[in-house]
Amino acid sequence: MILLLLSLLSLLSIPSMSIAQQGKQPDQCPGVAIKIVDLLMVRPPCIGISAASTGICAALSPLTYFMGIGEASTRVLIEAPWRFTAYRYLGEFNHYKDDKPITAVPDN
Repeated sequence: MILLLLSLLSLLSIPSMSIAQQGKQPDQCPGVAIKIVDLLMVRPPCIGISAASTGICAALSPLTYFMGIGEASTRVLIEAPWRFTAYRYLGEFNHYKDDKPITAVPDN
C-alpha cells in the first residue's frame, strides 16, 4: 500500500517539477497553474504518505533505537516527508522556505 502511494506521488510530482522548471527565472515565483497542481495533486498524497511514514517510524522506533539508527530513521521517515509537505512555498519544488535545496534527507 505504501509502495503504491510512493509511486503515485513520484508520478504526480515528476510532471509538476518539469513544468515548474520551464522558463523560470531565479527571481520569478511559480505560476498559478503550478500552485494549483501542487495544492490539489501533490500535497494531498504527501500528507497521506507523511502520516504513514510517521506511523512506520513509530512502530519501528524500538528496533531502530537498539540498532543505533534512531536519529537517521527519524530524519528519513518523519522529518523529510513532513518538511516536503509543509515547509515549502506553494508551487516550489526546488527549495524549502529557508532556501535549502530539497534533498532526500535534510541536513542539520
